[in-house]
Amino acid sequence: MIVVLTLAAAAVAVLLSEIAGRGQVVYTRMVALMGAYLLSCLAMGAVAIRTGGTWVDAAAITLSAVPMMAAWLGFRIHLSNSVTLEMVTLLEDKGPQTAEQMIAAYDPHGHTATRLRILRDAGYLVGPDDRVTDGPKGQGVLRLIRVLCGPGGPRAVVAMLERLGHDRR
Repeated sequence: MIVVLTLAAAAVAVLLSEIAGRGQVVYTRMVALMGAYLLSCLAMGAVAIRTGGTWVDAAAITLSAVPMMAAWLGFRIHLSNSVTLEMVTLLEDKGPQTAEQMIAAYDPHGHTATRLRILRDAGYLVGPDDRVTDGPKGQGVLRLIRVLCGPGGPRAVVAMLERLGHDRR
């Protein structure tokens, strides 16, 4: 029971954090992530106690969810760093720029092409039309993209970046 409640606590915390923080960089929503973690652990701890457990079970759930939350945070930071490194490359190549110049220079379509090449090289995309393989790796990537980028997928993120670029000009 503790294992199931621990997994549920981590899953609910991630879900709440992603819903509340959509559109924000992970570094700026650490308080929301911690709040979602504490709320979900309290809820699952209460379930454990109501079903015959003790406060020790609730504490075990809270502590056991920490590595899962750390793994999720690491993954999200990795994604944020990917975008940040792309921006640093722009600064390195073109020198100091205003925010408007960086937005104009950032090529989300080119960035997408680079990511697609990496996915091709890793075997996630195959064939002349870049079909996702029917294996668990390819399907897992698609699910992850939908979770992280929303129902519109990467195109929604590109559209958002383009809107932000036009709004700042």
